[in-house]
Amino acid sequence: MAASLPRREALCLPPLAELEAEASAQKRAVLFTNSFHESRAHLDRVTDAEISFVWKRLRRLAVGLGQENFPR
Repeated sequence: MAASLPRREALCLPPLAELEAEASAQKRAVLFTNSFHESRAHLDRVTDAEISFVWKRLRRLAVGLGQENFPR
């Protein structure tokens, strides 16, 4: 169902500029590395342009941000 929604990445992510700023400020690299190994194979195969774009940006950041810390 989620795959059929336009801009579905916006349903689960704050605006990228805010996400990058908050993730960089919190410097929680362990959140990224713990999830990276489990999620990488699936996310590397995603063909949707918006999801692929966000995944590339998150890989470049290489830090995580718990949902409870997402900018509001």
